[in-house]
Amino acid sequence: MLTMKNIFNHLRNMSGGKLTQSQVNASNAIIAANGVDVLTDALGMDADGGYKLTSQALRNIYSNADMDFVDIINKHASTFGITTKKRMAMFIAHAIHESNGFNSLQESFNYRPSRLKAVFGFRIPSLNFATNILAKGKEEVANHLYGGRYGNKGPNDGWLYSGKGIGGLTFKGNYIVMQRVMSKHGLHYDIVNNPLLLLNKEVATLSYMAYWLDKDLNSYADAGKIIGATKVINGGRNGLADRKKYYKLALNYL
Repeated sequence: MLTMKNIFNHLRNMSGGKLTQSQVNASNAIIAANGVDVLTDALGMDADGGYKLTSQALRNIYSNADMDFVDIINKHASTFGITTKKRMAMFIAHAIHESNGFNSLQESFNYRPSRLKAVFGFRIPSLNFATNILAKGKEEVANHLYGGRYGNKGPNDGWLYSGKGIGGLTFKGNYIVMQRVMSKHGLHYDIVNNPLLLLNKEVATLSYMAYWLDKDLNSYADAGKIIGATKVINGGRNGLADRKKYYKLALNYL
């Protein structure tokens, strides 16, 4: 249930922590004349006092984004502390980068031979090798690249535990860790024995939100530290320019 405290805290977050007396007076005048709902809708607040993503905002940030994720994100954001404009902007920026606008929940393996060699280095010893293995299909490529590492022991584990979900979770060992993280936050999905669950849009979102909360990425969002958040997410600065672009757009349109 929204309270006046929720509303003014939200306004403070939007304005950097302080409100002028004229801003307070203007907000009170809007509420008195039109009711609370008009102001909260304009601010993008949901019934729990969180920060609501809109389809138009997501479209402005990434025109081809999968709009199914708007309702899913709004349904669960407050549970994982994504309750301010800055937190939502940071979350959306990284999620869009990681999933191609929520359109890629499964690693594609649609490589040209030269690109496969460039990305995977010594695991692809030559262009001829790359050409031959690509001709055998995606499963063969995945099993060659990921087989026998980080918990992948079965003959088809490379394919089964190839990149899935918003963050492209890869390797069985990481699925085991993520399942523990999700369980810690009250999400009991057996992604280890059923890795295809991460292709479900809601499970994909919940897993990424659980990871987000577990890594305390809301604190990076509060401080506007996109470089720090990027390092937490992938251990380096991979895709930083892309992430910054979406972060700037999100701050502008949310």
